[in-house]
Amino acid sequence: MYSKKLLPLFTFYSSIAFISNLINAVSIVFVFVYGLQTFITLFWFKVILTAFMMFLTNYFKQKEYFYYYNLGWSKKALWFWVLLFDFALFIGLLILTYYLR
Repeated sequence: MYSKKLLPLFTFYSSIAFISNLINAVSIVFVFVYGLQTFITLFWFKVILTAFMMFLTNYFKQKEYFYYYNLGWSKKALWFWVLLFDFALFIGLLILTYYLR
């Protein structure tokens, strides 16, 4: 039951996962090299690039939202859960990198 409800969410995340994970990888390298004092800069770097990514996704994939809406996902719900997962992954990877450093 949950897999049918969550599958569209993972499908939506896969459309932005490459860029998001690229941002995460660059941030991990900076934390590994310079330490956690770069966190504020990296956080705002992530926020600004995520906002730009949201704009581009909304612009180029505007008609795809009908697919998700028909499966029971609103545009706000899609973005909320995807961004929540993405930022949790971002923070978790930065903390893990700091402790493994």
